[in-house]
Amino acid sequence: PYFYMDLHPPDTFGESALFADDAQRVRKAALIAGPDGATVVVWKVSAIETLLGFELQAASDQLLERKMLESVRCGAWPLVEGLGKEGMDALLGAMKRRTHTRGEVVAGEGEPDDTLTIIVSGEVAITRTKPETGAIATLATLGRGDCFGEQCLLALLGKGSSKGSSDRFTRRRTGVAAHGEAPLAVLSLTLAAMEALVASGALPETWVLQLAHDLADGATVGV
Repeated sequence: PYFYMDLHPPDTFGESALFADDAQRVRKAALIAGPDGATVVVWKVSAIETLLGFELQAASDQLLERKMLESVRCGAWPLVEGLGKEGMDALLGAMKRRTHTRGEVVAGEGEPDDTLTIIVSGEVAITRTKPETGAIATLATLGRGDCFGEQCLLALLGKGSSKGSSDRFTRRRTGVAAHGEAPLAVLSLTLAAMEALVASGALPETWVLQLAHDLADGATVGV
């Protein structure tokens, strides 16, 4: 299907050029001047680095990851709705970045569901083992900006056991594996890390509990 959107001053495009990974710099859309033409200012990344130094890369990575967080939805709700820039940076600082090759298991079926994971690039396949045959069926594929494991946040509402162990969490009903030719990059955040952010004051407890309540209200949407 054909999709288009209009850009107007002072809109920008081409932010993906700031990624360090060449695979993430591939343009996914064409840009065409309107009937009255367009005047644009082009600024190559090499020129920006010459002027600002290579500290630009770290700053641009943080900016792009923050923008990605703004697009992530947990179930039917935006992940960082109502969370300010400082809160988003705190989340990113506590997340662990991991990479996986095709077919590698990211989260195993039957494991404790204790980690929220966001896809930065690449794809994953959501799988389930058929008990009658032992065959593995692919239920869905997820890509950049999608998340899985969000149901671990229900433990914040006392949905799991009060024990301080894996018994606190439900077991995953599905498995997750890297899918497709491109390497998979993810950001993961354990519930323990999120609770530590709340305890330190880096994340508002009201925001975390509201997100957990939203997920509890629509628990069937999670994978």
